[in-house]
Amino acid sequence: MAHRTTSLALLSVLSACAGGSNSSITVIERPPDLTIISPPDGTEFDEGQIVNFQARVDDDTDPSDTLELIWSSDVDGELLSTGTAASDGTVEFATANLSPGFTHTVSLRATDSDALDNTYSISIVIIDLPDAPEIQVLQPVGGQNGVEGEEFEFRAVVSDATEPSESLSVVFESDQPDGVFCTPQPGPTGEVSCVYALSPAVHQLTFTVEDGQGYVGSATAYFTVIPLTQIDDDNDGWDEEEGDCDDANPQINPGADEVENGLDDDCDGTIDEGTNAY
Repeated sequence: MAHRTTSLALLSVLSACAGGSNSSITVIERPPDLTIISPPDGTEFDEGQIVNFQARVDDDTDPSDTLELIWSSDVDGELLSTGTAASDGTVEFATANLSPGFTHTVSLRATDSDALDNTYSISIVIIDLPDAPEIQVLQPVGGQNGVEGEEFEFRAVVSDATEPSESLSVVFESDQPDGVFCTPQPGPTGEVSCVYALSPAVHQLTFTVEDGQGYVGSATAYFTVIPLTQIDDDNDGWDEEEGDCDDANPQINPGADEVENGLDDDCDGTIDEGTNAY
């Protein structure tokens, strides 16, 4: 809550008068008058955001622009010790260096040439923002696989608390020999995508984002690319690695019966065995 602290000095001057009578003259010296106009008490600011302070000062004997002004924080200590006011008493001070994660009591102290001072304070909150940018994998998700030779769209979304998404650097990388396979450029929404055909393998993918200050965020996902030899192209229940010697013909596979047709129906390496043609 905004508050002020005042130090008053009382100067008494006694004058002796003729006839033994005494008279007492009391002169009251007042300290500077001041108030912080902006920002309002209790305002919240993000870490690194510029806080513009505005105040007004006045003194009954000294010009406003001769007053000694000191800005301070109960968290960070003295902020500015050489502050001055304009001739009309306007005071301006800006800073983006207040420590994040604290409620600061920011005070302005004004002192006049008689060493009388007054202090006005407000409280502001500096929100601690995460230093590292963030990245979320949108695709692949669990259960999604690729096929050898077929392109797949890899997608993510990035964000940073202090920088626009367009300024962030993004890298998609596999732990397999494919290595870095994409460096997409984020758009205004932070979404990034890349269409690529990874090699047949179980890939541990790392999605990395870096901001201009060198802070890095990352996320991982697993993605299996199935070899063509493990694809049952003719839907007969057998693929090439399981012994299907003609994966384009559903009548030919290791479980088929050999018939007299000049073909190796059961994929055992012998043609028409057990038939009249053998």
